[in-house]
Amino acid sequence: LQFTAQMIRLVTFDAAGTLIEQRLDPGALAARIVREHGGDVSEECGSRTYYDIQERFREERELAEHLQDRQRIRAVWMAMVEAWTQEVGARGMPAAELLDEFLRRSFSGEGHAFALYEDVLPTLDELDSMGVATGVISNWDHTLHLTLKRLGVSERFAFAIASLEFGAEKPDPRIFRHALERAGVEPNEALHVGDSVEDDYRGALDSGLRAVLLDRTAGEPPEDGIRSLLDLPRLIKAWG
Repeated sequence: LQFTAQMIRLVTFDAAGTLIEQRLDPGALAARIVREHGGDVSEECGSRTYYDIQERFREERELAEHLQDRQRIRAVWMAMVEAWTQEVGARGMPAAELLDEFLRRSFSGEGHAFALYEDVLPTLDELDSMGVATGVISNWDHTLHLTLKRLGVSERFAFAIASLEFGAEKPDPRIFRHALERAGVEPNEALHVGDSVEDDYRGALDSGLRAVLLDRTAGEPPEDGIRSLLDLPRLIKAWG
């Protein structure tokens, strides 16, 4: 990676796949809950149906999230759960009860849906010791904040921007520019790290930030990228 020497004052991270490992997707978790209440829904069927429904309700979710209207958000989620239970053939568990149990498990840790990657905390500690501010830019809904809090890292970041709340998602330059404004830094003083070539790497570069691609599965470090967040502080020190 080659950049003109310049002090990095801000590092922003993608969430899922970068900071957070998604161990169980929402549809699979819902299927597990239904089975525990006597239903017969496979995790595969639950997952596939969930993502189909999520796409159908995309516009309604985006509007409710952008308005930050929690009552409206819940109404949209209720409609999604009702559609999901009907399509997977789940019976005997009211939609409202399923939604409440799903939310409780997702953000209490019992659902084991999310976990921090092992390299996250050591990397944040090192960046903190270097005086580098950190933030999160994620294509997520308002539950991003609950997830970071449940994982014990919400206070480690200067800010966390969820795309559905903000009203634009990566790779839209507006969400990256908003992060720069929140931190009070210039584009060449900021670095974004994520696992998506289009959303994170190209999106950040096109917005004037520096960018590093994270590929945890690569046999060799990817071009313009790293295999572990533990490699990040070394790169930043080399550029400074």
